[in-house]
Amino acid sequence: MISARKIVPFERVFAFYTRWYFKRNFHGLHLLGEIPVLPDEPELPLIVCMNHSGWWDVLIGVYLASEKLGWRQWYGVMDERQLQRYRFFSWLGMIGVDRTTISGVKEFLAYAQKLMCNRKVAVWVTPQGEIVSNTVRPLVLQPGVGALAASLPGFHLLTVTIHYEFWDEPKPEAFVSFSSVKTMSALESRSRKVLLSQIEAQMTSQLDTLMLSVQSRDYADFTPLLIGKSGIAALYDVPRALYAKLSGKEFTSEHSGVNSPRWREKVGRDRR
Repeated sequence: MISARKIVPFERVFAFYTRWYFKRNFHGLHLLGEIPVLPDEPELPLIVCMNHSGWWDVLIGVYLASEKLGWRQWYGVMDERQLQRYRFFSWLGMIGVDRTTISGVKEFLAYAQKLMCNRKVAVWVTPQGEIVSNTVRPLVLQPGVGALAASLPGFHLLTVTIHYEFWDEPKPEAFVSFSSVKTMSALESRSRKVLLSQIEAQMTSQLDTLMLSVQSRDYADFTPLLIGKSGIAALYDVPRALYAKLSGKEFTSEHSGVNSPRWREKVGRDRR
């Protein structure tokens, strides 16, 4: 196991880098629903379960944890071999776990129990354990999160789902949704299998709802968290912008800004 070596100044610099990275490489990060208010109960830690469908999940998790759910000190869980490759993530609070051996899992559970004795700690986990397409059903979680939950006297539980899609721009869109926060007592968390089944069902329903909303392709259904790059390329957009300025016309680099009405809407009007 690789222990977290949290360095607060590095965490702040990396949070700035994360915002820059997403604005450069994504058209937008969009929120479905609302960001939950974390209960101010200092005696209970927070477990955040997030699906894992893309390489960017860790960066989005860092952004959400530090920028949107910020009052708790957060830690994350990564595969030990991956953390060995990206060792600097341990400075953010990432813990490397060897999930291939029982001793590795036990070492992590003992470490996490000690860590979560701190009343304002949040531990983010991707309990699928690997990158899995969001279309795969059933959504299967590894038993480690159930073992962690059952080892605690009580905790708050939050699930986060993320989905990626290309809409009208060359850059991808990222979409995220939060569940409400559920408080679990020691009695409720005692059965690992029951708890794991509950989390699987909740994340499946939440992810299905998010993907269905994404299919509508309507920005109005979402709240923008980060707005990134738009347009095709400077070689194409700069002359268009110059021409628009000289001719007194409005210029937009958004491809979707000049779309015709959707053909389904036109057909619907014509049939009435």
